[in-house]
Amino acid sequence: MSEQRGQWQGVKRVLRFARRHWLLIALSLAATAASTSADVYFVTLMLPFANAARKVLHGAGPAVQSGLATDDLKRVGLIALGLAPVIGILFFVRDYLQGRVTWQLIVDLRNALCRALMPQSLSYFEGRRSGDLMSRITNDVGKAQGVFNQLFASIPEGLSYVLAGVALAAWANWRLLLISAVGVPLVVLPIGYLSKRIRRYGREGLEKLADLTDLMSQMFSGIRVIKAFKMEDAETQEFENVNRRYLHKMMKMVTAQGLSVGTIEFVARGFAGVGVIVGAWYLSRGGVNVDLGAEIGPLAVFIGGNYLAFTGVRKFIKGYTQLQESIPATDRILELLEEVPSLRDAPDAVALPRVDRGIAFDRVSFGYNDETILRDVSFQLRKGETVAVVGRSGAGKSTLVALIARFYEVGAGSVTIDGTDVRRITRESLLDRLAIVTQQTFLFNRSIADNIRYGRRDATQEEVEQAARAANIHDFIVSQPEGYNALCGEFGAKLSGGQRQRIAIARALLKNADILVLDEAMAGLDSESESVVREALANLMRGRTTLVITHDLPTIQDADRILVLKDGRLAGQGTHAELMAQAGEYRSLYAFEFGGPPPAGK
Repeated sequence: MSEQRGQWQGVKRVLRFARRHWLLIALSLAATAASTSADVYFVTLMLPFANAARKVLHGAGPAVQSGLATDDLKRVGLIALGLAPVIGILFFVRDYLQGRVTWQLIVDLRNALCRALMPQSLSYFEGRRSGDLMSRITNDVGKAQGVFNQLFASIPEGLSYVLAGVALAAWANWRLLLISAVGVPLVVLPIGYLSKRIRRYGREGLEKLADLTDLMSQMFSGIRVIKAFKMEDAETQEFENVNRRYLHKMMKMVTAQGLSVGTIEFVARGFAGVGVIVGAWYLSRGGVNVDLGAEIGPLAVFIGGNYLAFTGVRKFIKGYTQLQESIPATDRILELLEEVPSLRDAPDAVALPRVDRGIAFDRVSFGYNDETILRDVSFQLRKGETVAVVGRSGAGKSTLVALIARFYEVGAGSVTIDGTDVRRITRESLLDRLAIVTQQTFLFNRSIADNIRYGRRDATQEEVEQAARAANIHDFIVSQPEGYNALCGEFGAKLSGGQRQRIAIARALLKNADILVLDEAMAGLDSESESVVREALANLMRGRTTLVITHDLPTIQDADRILVLKDGRLAGQGTHAELMAQAGEYRSLYAFEFGGPPPAGK
């Protein structure tokens, strides 16, 4: 994919973040040019220094003239001394502005990645490894920092030194400069070859690093399972294997980088020696029309200019090779930024201010990964009604919830709320009307108050406490040393299952949505917690349109209606009494749950 776009497409796309910081970038480049100019001026002091030194060493005639020559030498020293703090300040300003540009762009890039990922559908996240996404946001962005470092620091510095050094050397002796230019192909050709290898190994290294990040994420998330099955050694061995493969890829890249640096240094040192020999030969052959002593200054300036030029080449080539290492990271980031959310508001989408009539499924079919989940399902959930959905595992119960919330698009048919297809309702207003409590309650590692307030950030403390009381969790919260400010721990690890569930119920109560979905909300709770949670759920369901997904059949006997799913189809609906009177799937499920034989004829 990156090859099709070309190696620079990722860089160009990422650099769009630089546009809003153009003034900062311009100041950074100006500081780079100023610091380079100061360095060049410092080198040109070799000329008056050499002339003054020649006069002192070879005698300048009368004592007055000799004193003047000495004064000239002192004057050069004073200029150099005065220039030192100026150069120091310029280099500080240059490095500060370069760092400010780089880090500002890194922050912008991470923000853009977050904005690009959050609107993606559930199927997008389910189809990708969380470790890979984490690696792109952390590791790849860290590598992409090299792009900014090189484009706004090393490469501009290198170019400025090359241009300044070449100009200085040409001013001193353009003939010798032409001879020095022979070394350019000796640097450019091998660096071009090595850069391709660096880029390839860089991408392969990032892929292995993503594997490593994904493995670590799974290890930490599944640490209880690892310990329960005594798999610490096996997981450690797997980690070491992946880490070793990462090292292998990175060492290939390091080898290519080392060869590029070695090439630069070989050419620089070799041509420095050749330049001095050729310069001496040139001067000895009468390449100038003045005495040799008078040419010490220009020769020193020429050598200084060459040194600056090769310093610039070294900076530029090093920056270029590091840029090649960073380009694969920009390509991987670009892949995320280019992802268009599969679920977006339609151009004619309307807001849903409230739910007046209810929800309707009309001949809905749905599937993913070539597997059909729902087949031709039709039913209504009227306002204020409590409807339960039962069925065996994999029957498609939770999929109904996902389609109502429009986490997925229906494959055929329609899901409507108050007669409007959910695909024509803005997602923001749709989710505002919906509260979901699931079995796998997720709590953030934040305070209890923040977790309850999650659906309504503007809720007052009084409203938070009122919701907590209705969810039967207030007394527990205030018994904690930090009260509502107590942290829940990662994934709510500091709380029991019943406590986490009641906090989730308080969160749904505070949201005060029109439609309530309970997806196995009491599954896995002990009898004591179940009793308290059941009372909290009763408070939550009061006056709301409620859809209950459950395996626990006795808990939904009082539902207004029960829907029975079997193999993705609606196998029956009615009250508990009506369904028990039929020799159907519901009776079979009920008999199975209570250990009795299936009804006759089944």
